[in-house]
Amino acid sequence: MKSVAVLCLIVYAALGGSVQAATCPHRLLVSGFFRTVHIYDACSGAYIKDLDSGSRLAGAQAIRIGPDGLVYVVAELGDSVYRYHADTLEFVDRFATFPAGTHPLAIDFGADGTKLDRNGNLLGNAVAPRAAGLLGPEIGTSFGPDGNLYVPGFGSHNMVRYDPRTGLTTQVVAPRQAGILAPRGLVVATDGATMLLTGEGSGQLMRFTPATGAFTQIRSGLLEPKQLAYGAMGELLIVESVGVARYDASTFARLGTFINNGENGLQFAIFVALVPYPKSDPPNTVIEFRNSTLNHYFITADPNEAAVIDRGGAGPGWSRTGATFKAGGASPVCRFYGSQAPGPNSHFYTIDASECQALKNLQVSTPATQKRWNFENNDFLSTPATSGSCAAGTIAIWRAYNNGFAQGIDSNHRITSDHAGILQTIASGWKDEGVVMCAPQ
Repeated sequence: MKSVAVLCLIVYAALGGSVQAATCPHRLLVSGFFRTVHIYDACSGAYIKDLDSGSRLAGAQAIRIGPDGLVYVVAELGDSVYRYHADTLEFVDRFATFPAGTHPLAIDFGADGTKLDRNGNLLGNAVAPRAAGLLGPEIGTSFGPDGNLYVPGFGSHNMVRYDPRTGLTTQVVAPRQAGILAPRGLVVATDGATMLLTGEGSGQLMRFTPATGAFTQIRSGLLEPKQLAYGAMGELLIVESVGVARYDASTFARLGTFINNGENGLQFAIFVALVPYPKSDPPNTVIEFRNSTLNHYFITADPNEAAVIDRGGAGPGWSRTGATFKAGGASPVCRFYGSQAPGPNSHFYTIDASECQALKNLQVSTPATQKRWNFENNDFLSTPATSGSCAAGTIAIWRAYNNGFAQGIDSNHRITSDHAGILQTIASGWKDEGVVMCAPQ
């Protein structure tokens, strides 16, 4: 029997926020059960990248943002819950591991009581097996506006309520009430007083009122609906057999398919959640990105360019490392780019004025059909290091080289304020080029 992984911590909250530089405030994460979690721009639906490998997120199910600001993902086939940074979406750790065959599906954060502690240790069942006639607890399991936990029963065609204050479980929707079959998805409605429930087997969207127990149909004819969430533009997103569909949040008219199953590797979409883009950066901030596919690094001081990369505009695989440093000083940092062909498909930065001019001269004398560095602009201002050290009031910026020329691959440099990170990069085989510039503290 499938069970529910329920996390009841001190605060029931979802992380909010927006990005001034981005046109859309959120990314959309969609669990593809047969592959992994996929990331899209929540306004355009443009594919950005996969959250992680399918081997780690085998049987991806529920996605929630926790009170700690991290993204929690339930992996049913791996009997685990994993955590990711909400800003960079980089992997943090495996938060919880369940006994083999547990098949965890859902996770949510409640007002009191604990069933998993903050370290991911299992403390017991919130809802006992078959409590109040429940069979097949489902992904929509979530806390309602009254602080109680509501659990759809896929196999029992009902819904139960668990009170974390008393530990009592009671049935609140009877089997097949109002025609409901295989209830699965559940979300608190925008009115803050009711909840929307999907019936995958009956193709229904229902409204449940915790205060009165009223249970009524909103509409039928949905295509095997699963989890649902409110979108970045106020619409209602419902995962259906075709992918992720958009519905008007007031009239519940179907607006079309937003993201299709089968595109960009999405297989059997089952859960959908919004995660904010990173908050806007302070002025004159240099931001570091990494491409997980190419193992390339990139920096920019342009907030508009950073926002485009955050939205997937530079192609899949790019995400923030979390490292930043301040721009500022008297010396311009020259930025060069190769080319997609003949290459190198990478950027290079130097604060050394003579090196910058030498590369500009080489660009003039080298045909475009051959590999060369092409000057783009002076990206930001900084201060050169003196004999590998920085003056008081500044911090060291290190550089490492992947030795791409010798290996026959595109050359790439990592330039970062993250000393521990640069040491890890060097340990992986990159060449240490030391401190190359000094940034304001």
